[in-house]
Amino acid sequence: IHQCCRISSDWNLSFQYQEMEVYRYEVWPTQQRLYCSGQLVTGPDRIGFYLVLLLVTVPSVMFWVGLCYPLALQGGYWWIIISGVLYIITIISFLRTSFSDPGIIPINVIEPDDAPKSTKEHIIILDNMVTLTYCYTCQIWRPFRTHHCKLCDACIDMFDHHCIWVGNCIGKLNYRKFILFLIATTLYLIHTMFTCIYNIDWKNKLIDIFVSHKIEVILIVYTFIVFCFMINLIRYHLMLIKNDLTTYECEKKLFENGDRIKKGCAATCKSRLCKNYSSHIDFQEVVPPEEMEHIIFDYSEKDRLL
Repeated sequence: IHQCCRISSDWNLSFQYQEMEVYRYEVWPTQQRLYCSGQLVTGPDRIGFYLVLLLVTVPSVMFWVGLCYPLALQGGYWWIIISGVLYIITIISFLRTSFSDPGIIPINVIEPDDAPKSTKEHIIILDNMVTLTYCYTCQIWRPFRTHHCKLCDACIDMFDHHCIWVGNCIGKLNYRKFILFLIATTLYLIHTMFTCIYNIDWKNKLIDIFVSHKIEVILIVYTFIVFCFMINLIRYHLMLIKNDLTTYECEKKLFENGDRIKKGCAATCKSRLCKNYSSHIDFQEVVPPEEMEHIIFDYSEKDRLL
């Protein structure tokens, strides 16, 4: 009797959804988090996101509290203004990377009658033989250079990697934002480090410098360590852009046999860093009734398992 009542309630729920408009962001089935009616998209992990905010904001507060007054006495107002501008640019580029669509490929919620017998298919694009892979999770043939992120549970166009620090996937649509975040952070580190060096009176003894300029010494050591990490990361991504590869493709060694569309360095830079791409999915569109039936059925099946 309980099972019959549950099935009846599922049918009633499905009928109610057919009568009302349901937007795609309300029933998006992956692990990604959607905010502001689907205009902001991010991943499920947020620990790294909050950690980066602390790692950027806490040293900045130390810099402004400990160095603003001494710099103002010396007439170094521009050091303070530039620091504030670089901090704002760094935070904005970080938030844009974290809350932007990386290139999510729409999911096929209607299960096909016959699943493909082979998971790979060879096609010719621009006189180049490339391989497409079928994703059983999303139930789609992935576009070329698209891969499935296990953390977000979605296929990402030109998937580079899932960055735990921004809490989001890095793909075709937000790769430029990610590179700008790396560059802005590096410039901010350089400015902070040289400002601290400028504010120290190096004529004093080393022990006196450590005593009288504690904040400057701490910031110099901190910014130098982070700078080495960031500059190495930028170097790595410049190498990837030069060779027209993503982090995932480089680690998995996917194109060792030349199974890709060959482009020059200039064309790769233009497509990766200069070209604007539109999203593959509109989260604010109304879900068709035929899709809603399958979505409601999937949710009801998960509830029964729980």
